[in-house]
Amino acid sequence: MKTGGVTYTLPVKTVESDSALTLSRPYAGPAVSGSAWTAMPRDTLNSISAQIATDTAYAIRQRVLEIDNWYQLLEVNGDITIKMADGSTYTGPSWLRIIDIMKTMKIEDLIPLADQIHTDAAQVAADKPVIIQAKADAEAAAAAALASETSSSGYATSADSAKTAAEVAQGKAEKAAQDAASHNPVAALAKANNLSDLEDRAEAWLNVRPDGPTPLAADPVDDKDAATKGWVKTFIASVKSVLASWSVIKNDATAPANNATAYGGELVSDYQVAGVSVAKAALTVKNTVGGRVDPVIRMTDARGSTPTTNEYNLASAGNNSGSGGNSLNIVTFVGPGMQIVTRRFPVTAPANASTSYTYNWVSEGARQFSNYPGVSVVGESGNSGSWRVAIEGTTNDIVTGFIHNSGSSQVTVWVNVIAIGSIKL
Repeated sequence: MKTGGVTYTLPVKTVESDSALTLSRPYAGPAVSGSAWTAMPRDTLNSISAQIATDTAYAIRQRVLEIDNWYQLLEVNGDITIKMADGSTYTGPSWLRIIDIMKTMKIEDLIPLADQIHTDAAQVAADKPVIIQAKADAEAAAAAALASETSSSGYATSADSAKTAAEVAQGKAEKAAQDAASHNPVAALAKANNLSDLEDRAEAWLNVRPDGPTPLAADPVDDKDAATKGWVKTFIASVKSVLASWSVIKNDATAPANNATAYGGELVSDYQVAGVSVAKAALTVKNTVGGRVDPVIRMTDARGSTPTTNEYNLASAGNNSGSGGNSLNIVTFVGPGMQIVTRRFPVTAPANASTSYTYNWVSEGARQFSNYPGVSVVGESGNSGSWRVAIEGTTNDIVTGFIHNSGSSQVTVWVNVIAIGSIKL
């Protein structure tokens, strides 16, 4: 029922007759008579109540947002965010912030600017009709000019098209004539020859092969097939556990001259930093043609500006006469900087004479001592007679002495040198 512009929803308790009913709760509106009313089913009334509850909650939520928005506008000094009931937001300065900004401004400076803006706006408003009319006149003139150009250029376009087609045809004919004149049947490759008739197949391969490593389709089968890296790695892994020895061979086509020094293949241990060798040792065999054969280690020290290489003779295989033959032992203790060198070699002295000897351990691969080492020299001989061995002098790399034979026959004495001392690292 609607009265005074207000709609009343009144639940009915009972209906007594066509003209009388009883309400569930008292009617709170003004007294009326003869008013129209509409009967509403209970389901519809329930829906209306639910919608009213939703609308009420929305109105309350909007009111809460309004209170919060007003608080921010009036109380917060700075930029604020106004929130609407639908979730949208607006960001800007609060009123306190605007007041602070206005306090820093000079009103007397703003008034002329405002007057100028107003004057400019009035002038723009006055000029707008003139500009619009000028635009319309220009568009009409352009349309008329375009129509005139279109009608007058139709014949010219047709003529230009015909000329262009003729020029294209002429160019193709000239190109065909040039191709025919430059074709040399003798220089052409025959399909049946499968590229075997190339003038320089090696050069042609360099032109067509891909850049970088060339991939191979399969592992080698025949002796002249190229091997892939993977095949080589697999082969080495398969044979290293079954081979009794590895050979590192250096082969000379002809023998070097007598007394020349020749080295065999090397087993190399190399320490590098950033790809540059710092320290390297190579185990090899040293052959003095017509003389000694010795196993040696060639040490290269590249820590300084100029790399140095020293050779360490591990043993000798020369004259084995006497008791034991030649021998050499070098023991170097790099940590404490100590070295021990033992060397055994023969010296022959004539009857009633003396024979000098000199031994240089650096020449045989030992390091130079940092000062004079402790040196002991003893002799032994299977020959009877009167002889003695003596030391004449010692430096950090050699020892010198002599064998004196006071007997009536020649004698061979095996000199045993032992040198112990600190070394230069």
